[in-house]
Amino acid sequence: MRRAFIDFVDQPTKKSFELLRRELLAQPGYDPYDTTLSEFQRLCEAGQCEEARAIISSLQPGCVLSPRARRLSAWLSEMAGEHRLAERKRQLTKLVVQFLLDSGDGSLEHPYQIIHPEDEYDILQERGLSCDVERKLIRDRGRLLDCFEIDDDRSVFFEVTELQRAHLRTLGDQQAA
Repeated sequence: MRRAFIDFVDQPTKKSFELLRRELLAQPGYDPYDTTLSEFQRLCEAGQCEEARAIISSLQPGCVLSPRARRLSAWLSEMAGEHRLAERKRQLTKLVVQFLLDSGDGSLEHPYQIIHPEDEYDILQERGLSCDVERKLIRDRGRLLDCFEIDDDRSVFFEVTELQRAHLRTLGDQQAA
């Protein structure tokens, strides 16, 4: 997966993004529903930089394509005076967000392809849509989708089939251990 990440950073194309995304989702132990990212965010928001830095390594490789993790990591670098590193992280965050936005249009036919459940809220926010709506899991043509009903005539869909598979695989691995 390291090679796929380097390729994406060197040549940020839809193809390199998709390859990295597929490799990430196939990683043994990768669980998109792991709560470490939420803990990392809580520590950053509380200004507990050292504690937040201590758990960064546990976020990898799972959060390599998480806009939220990348933004928070850039903020930590900025707080540590690592301004050039922070700027590189912010630029990479913009690329990841753009590729997530380009992965679909949020319709039932072309849902956004996400990597983490938190990506849903990042995409909604990026699109200027309310994040204070209920998320429902639905099945459609063999796919699992998270559906956000924005208002009476607008819903936004996110494909979560692969996330569910990765989560179930991780649960199975934990039970086997």
